[in-house]
Amino acid sequence: MSSYPVYYTEDNLKKSAVNWKENYLNIDHSYEVLKRLGFVKNTYYRDKSLRGDLYIFPITQTARDVISQIDAGMINWLSVEIMSNDYWDSNINKKCAGDIEYIGAAIVTMPADAKTRIIENGPAPRNYD
Repeated sequence: MSSYPVYYTEDNLKKSAVNWKENYLNIDHSYEVLKRLGFVKNTYYRDKSLRGDLYIFPITQTARDVISQIDAGMINWLSVEIMSNDYWDSNINKKCAGDIEYIGAAIVTMPADAKTRIIENGPAPRNYD
């Protein structure tokens, strides 16, 4: 098992922005039924980032709580769930994601990339250490 983080090149992100096999939205990468919140739709690439619309359906208490936490500025971060063919790019000395296929996204409290925001100008992640 490798401990190298995976780098997403601008070209690969741009090329894959609409390549979604599934488009579910969950909380904390959970596959539990009641943690499925909605869907990601209308995905596109702009300003060096993947963007889209989040649809959270307030039909469970978890979904209603998540909406309230987003509105209160308590949570504001996402993490994509992907399948990819990773490769080593010796020009930049990094492991890169290639042939990216998105299968969903998760609302999280500690994102791998702090720039993954639900509300673009919302709060940055807090350090709880």
